[in-house]
Amino acid sequence: MRRIVIIVLLLMLFRNSFGQVNLNDTEDHLLVFSIGAEKTFMNNTAFNNWTETNYNKKINDFAALSIDINIIRRWYDFGLYLGVGYPYEAASLYWGRRLTGLKSKISSYLNVKVGELVAFPDVALIDYTPTANQAGKQLQLRYYSAYIGLSEKNYLNKLSFRTGKGKKAVSYNSGFYVDFGYEPWARDWQYGYFKGSGKYAQFISNPVYGIPALNKVFFTTGIFIGIGN
Repeated sequence: MRRIVIIVLLLMLFRNSFGQVNLNDTEDHLLVFSIGAEKTFMNNTAFNNWTETNYNKKINDFAALSIDINIIRRWYDFGLYLGVGYPYEAASLYWGRRLTGLKSKISSYLNVKVGELVAFPDVALIDYTPTANQAGKQLQLRYYSAYIGLSEKNYLNKLSFRTGKGKKAVSYNSGFYVDFGYEPWARDWQYGYFKGSGKYAQFISNPVYGIPALNKVFFTTGIFIGIGN
């Protein structure tokens, strides 16, 4: 998280190098920092059956916080996305092209995404024997998977407004997005503990087997507000 904040601050230092501050008829670069709320949907029947059978519990999905740093050009955009919530976290890089016209009421961009999905359900393995270095530690179950996906991000231009003039002008934008994610590569569960804190935190873990993998397909939808310059 600290790295994300540093990136945001560095980008904002260079905001005067960006031109237009609206999404309609944008000719130069527009930098937008967005924050919002989202929810991920994933059909994890096998994993839910496993937790209900062994632990008499089901892992529910909750709303998450999304952070997005996006650079928009006249017809293209690219950026960095981070979703933070329980039981999923996701981070990705994306780039894409504008779908709608420059004078449309909604500015829509179709993006290709590449990132990592992490799940950390609140499950303490009852049939697991800790290793010597894990003894006495607060162990956690975590799931890691790289993914690729498509995302449609939509800015509602009628709800946008700006303050200031010239290079000091700031735009305020809002909208919604829908993401599709697919995990084509190996997916695994790890059981371990965190060593250190903050940016120095390191997850010390061992792979565990016999736990059903999560679904390869997931969807995320959310709303956001953004500040642009």
